[in-house]
Amino acid sequence: MDVSSPVPSRGGEPGNAVKRADKAVYYHAHAELRLHQRGVDKSQVAKALRSPDSERSASRPGATRLEKALSRRRRLAVIAVESRDSFLVLSAFWI
Repeated sequence: MDVSSPVPSRGGEPGNAVKRADKAVYYHAHAELRLHQRGVDKSQVAKALRSPDSERSASRPGATRLEKALSRRRRLAVIAVESRDSFLVLSAFWI
């Protein structure tokens, strides 16, 4: 493998894809409300986005459901749209 070749981005195009840890995180107004109502901190959402234990397609087209165990008793699900350089969080809830 030629290490000088560009690494494919998430969309399959060559380029400088941004690592998940470096992506900006934006919150839809609905997500802001739900985080407050459900007692979810943005730092917890960031952990789920940056290093999820599992991920799958969400029911909303184009969105992903990322899950993270934050303790033995608490598991967080985050619904977000991931782009090349950012996440848009749509909702988050405890499961």
